Amino acid sequence: MSSSSSQVAYADTSAGCPARVTVVIADNLSSRFAHIFTNASEAKLVGICDPVVDLPDQLVLLQADVLLLPGDMERRTLLPLLRAIRTHRHPAKVLIVTDRCDAEFIGTILRYGGRGCLRSTSSAVDVLKAVAAVKTATYGSNADCSPMP
Repeated sequence: MSSSSSQVAYADTSAGCPARVTVVIADNLSSRFAHIFTNASEAKLVGICDPVVDLPDQLVLLQADVLLLPGDMERRTLLPLLRAIRTHRHPAKVLIVTDRCDAEFIGTILRYGGRGCLRSTSSAVDVLKAVAAVKTATYGSNADCSPMP
């Protein structure tokens, strides 16, 4: 990956297959998750971003389908960011990486526009399945949740 700015690292997407899910990872998750997409046929890592710096516009620039964000961000940063991504002209689907499993936290994430939660200890297979599922999902990851607006 080469970096064309201090906020975003770009991957070469010229050889990418359009059927693959394009993924952007928050920079503080890259050490745990970037390697998963190295040889994945179903998903391609197209960028690693600072989640606080113009993220909705960066997701459009990178043509991201799915964004992995850390769930340990402060609520006052995370929730407005989820809303901004959801209401952006080309929104990416957001998966929150967290080890919090309480219903209140997950419900809040889904209400603000997150499409699901993923444990930070998830296997590579589970990460790839989750990324593929949220790309096409019209509901949150919990079957008991109501449809997202």
